[in-house]
Amino acid sequence: MNKQELINKTEKYIMDIPEIKNRIIEINNKINNNKIISKDELGMLKKEERYLQIKIEKIRNAMDILDEKEQKIICYRFFENMSFSSISSNLGYKGSYCGNKKLNNLLLKTGGYIFIGDIMLEGLED
Repeated sequence: MNKQELINKTEKYIMDIPEIKNRIIEINNKINNNKIISKDELGMLKKEERYLQIKIEKIRNAMDILDEKEQKIICYRFFENMSFSSISSNLGYKGSYCGNKKLNNLLLKTGGYIFIGDIMLEGLED
């Protein structure tokens, strides 16, 4: 895996978070609505829910390695769709503080934590 692939993979992972959370809610609703589901289906739903929760935990843990401003950059960009100049302004910096280079460095740093297993197996090329 090269650095750009890691950046892209991390970006996709982060962008999928709202969909993952919605799927967890759907699973919980299905389990808790007293609908008749088989024992096998219940087991599958619980396994899927745990898998999705682990994905959320991975991103939370990865975000912990970032300082507060770095976390805000990612949240503003991916969850509030803010422009780089708006992000910089919100953080009290000039418009050029936050840009693609800064974001890519944060994604690389975060992705290194999330996908450490893949990196160890495949390596990380420039």
